Amino acid sequence: MNLVNLFVCLALSVCVLAAPQQRNDEEVVDLLPLAESCDPTICTPPNCRCSSTVLDEDIPYAETPQLVMLTFDDAVTALNYEYIEEALGGRRNPDNCPAAATFFVSHEYTDYSKVHALWAAGHEIALHSITHTPSTEYWKTASVETMIAEFGDQRDTLAHFAAIDRDDIVGVRVPHLQLSGNNSFEAIRRFGGLYDCSWPTQHFIAPGMWPFSLDYASTMDCTLGNCPTASIPGVWVAPMIDWIDTEGYKCAMVDTCPSMPEDDVDATFEWMKENFERIYNSNRAPFGVFLHSAWFLTRQSNFPAYKKFIEYMNSLPDVYLVSVSKAIEYTRDPRAVTGTSAVPPDNPPESEEAEEQQPHPQPQPQPQPQPDSAQEPEQEENHSEEEEIEHEENHIDEEEHGEEENHVDENEHHVEAEENHVEEENHVEGEDEHVVIDPRRRVRRQVRPNSAFNECQAVHENTCVPKVCQLTKTSTGEERWMTSCAPCPAVYPWLGNPLGLREVPQPEENDEE
Repeated sequence: MNLVNLFVCLALSVCVLAAPQQRNDEEVVDLLPLAESCDPTICTPPNCRCSSTVLDEDIPYAETPQLVMLTFDDAVTALNYEYIEEALGGRRNPDNCPAAATFFVSHEYTDYSKVHALWAAGHEIALHSITHTPSTEYWKTASVETMIAEFGDQRDTLAHFAAIDRDDIVGVRVPHLQLSGNNSFEAIRRFGGLYDCSWPTQHFIAPGMWPFSLDYASTMDCTLGNCPTASIPGVWVAPMIDWIDTEGYKCAMVDTCPSMPEDDVDATFEWMKENFERIYNSNRAPFGVFLHSAWFLTRQSNFPAYKKFIEYMNSLPDVYLVSVSKAIEYTRDPRAVTGTSAVPPDNPPESEEAEEQQPHPQPQPQPQPQPDSAQEPEQEENHSEEEEIEHEENHIDEEEHGEEENHVDENEHHVEAEENHVEEENHVEGEDEHVVIDPRRRVRRQVRPNSAFNECQAVHENTCVPKVCQLTKTSTGEERWMTSCAPCPAVYPWLGNPLGLREVPQPEENDEE
């Protein structure tokens, strides 16, 4: 009998050892390699970057563009959409690219037609979960499978109902900033995301921490949730640099600061400006203005102060209002930016009456939306479709009728001109340049030669035809309304059913019999 028992024990041991595929998500994540200390000579951009407050030793702080990440959490609705339009609509950065924000969208109560409109305007759409469960313990202990269901499946929900490109949705912010350690980041890697922006830092705020990848161990402090310990290549962290309130307390999001200035526009603006300048006057790591748009409703001064703050930052020649993914893009491919790319034009010919009527140039003008092509038929008729303009626009002296080519730039490109040529006022994109004419002032903008980015974020035509859907939330039986760019689903989309494909279960006829 002893021999029989021995053989049985040996057989059971072999079966256990031979079945690693039976491990659950938590056990699989435990098998991830422990992250080692980061060597910046090995971990180099664009695919890898150590956690650090230094961007590039060859780029002085004075020539580092100050990137400002504007983000909003939770549902996108018609109400908060109007706030965003008023604060950011039509604004442009020093490189003439549209100012942009990141929207960490939660599913419930979201108007997907507004999400589409934001994406079409060049804003970034990111993930904030399907359920937005209020329990912090739920998120701190979430498995990889749960995180994929909450965020990976939400990617499908957003892409389908907001009619946007799924590949554009690459960012995550966990509700309540409660990371679940390695599980959070391994889930991002598995469903094809790029970054997380849920990790606050109280220690690295002046100088601030730059975005980094998780190939190696991070030196950043862990203030909330469970931070990662494993090596997870290809996943990036956009640190949430804490603000400091009026009593000295640190807070990751603007609207969570416990001690605010008095309910006064100027007082609130000055407090916001003080937090911004803490980074702007140090190492210029990406500065985050993280909040919930509901904050605009809590005090009368909040939204006017926010607009004033945006206007102030947008007036600075080296400040770029960008999405989180753009901040990571710059970190992966940094370059010096020596100042504004807006260049005053040469003195225009006196014979151009339209230019004589222009008001006196104002310092650092904000570019306005380009003129509608229908308003300038003459320019379109005179401008050949085959003519390619790749560099700066030069004024053509109308007295020199015999000259048909003008020198445009150091690369000896030429622009053919006729005697009656009307200087083009539309935005002309060549391989290396944008040309923008401000209605208040003719301005030549050298975008690519002195820009923080290789190209602007993509903008799209708004093609959404909104459909209002009256649905049932099967998990609770509640009625839900949803505005969608896609046909209405059968039921309200939810965890485990991100596209709302299943009907409410009905008893089969055989059961009734």
